Amino acid sequence: MKRSLLVLSVAVACSMVGAPMMTACSGGGGGGTAGGGSGTAGGSGTAGGSSAAGGTATAGGSSAGGTATAGGTATAGGTATAGGTATAGGTATAGGSGTAGGGTAGGAGNAATCAAYCATIATNCGAAMTTQYTTTAVCLAACAKFPQGTIGAMAGNSLECRNYHAGAAAGSMANATLHCPHAGPGGNGACGTNCEGFCSIAVGSCPDSMDAGTRPYADNATCLTECAGFTMATGTAFNTTFQSGNNLMCRIYHATVASQGAGNATTHCPHIDNPAMGGCN
Repeated sequence: MKRSLLVLSVAVACSMVGAPMMTACSGGGGGGTAGGGSGTAGGSGTAGGSSAAGGTATAGGSSAGGTATAGGTATAGGTATAGGTATAGGTATAGGSGTAGGGTAGGAGNAATCAAYCATIATNCGAAMTTQYTTTAVCLAACAKFPQGTIGAMAGNSLECRNYHAGAAAGSMANATLHCPHAGPGGNGACGTNCEGFCSIAVGSCPDSMDAGTRPYADNATCLTECAGFTMATGTAFNTTFQSGNNLMCRIYHATVASQGAGNATTHCPHIDNPAMGGCN
């Protein structure tokens, strides 16, 4: 009877003291459950997991204030699942990693580059009637005249849009027939109108430094106005077979060639004028 009263008194005393005294009451060790778990400073562990400073670990995970599941590791409040790693509040799932509040999986990629765009369009738009540039050098030079645009854009007169459609042209001739004119210098109504594409290249390739006899358009607005009157301004998909004739397709071809530098501009800028001096007359 005296022994029972003593045990009861100790239990009551332990329930009334604060956290600093709990170690003494519990004999200095944390509680373990289901096969070797251990806890320190109030933590708890299950099935072999361990935790410190109040964290919770399950199935072998470890944490310092965070929560880890199935072998994940969390630090400073992060949460990891299925082997992921999270730091400073980030969240990772299935082996991913997050830092300082999280990360992005499959989000927006890097900005398109002319090198990548020209490599893709050469690969996917190389068949007859879908070719958009005669050489990689022409592609790179013309590409430098396009506005960059918004990453991942699928419409509008920009490199980003053309880069998207160059990729979409892969897989079949049907894809190439549809997307190569969108990816090419004109844009063909998807990546801007053919006049917008043409004028971006023409004005950029035949600049103010050229004399009045060879500079065809004073500015982009003037170019767009005159372009609207050209044959094939709409309804025709560009390819590099259009190299002559008084029409917009011919002018797009010569504008791309003119974009390579002063020597080419001197020869080809007169061909894209209105009226053209040779070439597209």
